[in-house]
Amino acid sequence: MATEDDLRSAALALPEAYEHASYGGAPTWRTKPRAFAYLREELGAAGLHVASEEDKHALIASDSEAFFSIPHYD
Repeated sequence: MATEDDLRSAALALPEAYEHASYGGAPTWRTKPRAFAYLREELGAAGLHVASEEDKHALIASDSEAFFSIPHYD
């Protein structure tokens, strides 16, 4: 399983990416104008921004143990 440091390293390796504290100090990784990855320890998960609802549903269908959504993002 990936660690927070693994996620941080992968995210910050992307062009123009930077880390920003959000939601009670939880780390997010961003490029302008939005976050593309975040860590939600209360969910035991890291989140990723995908291009479309279809992409999100395809990821969830491909491996529902690894990928999921919560109502906040529907």
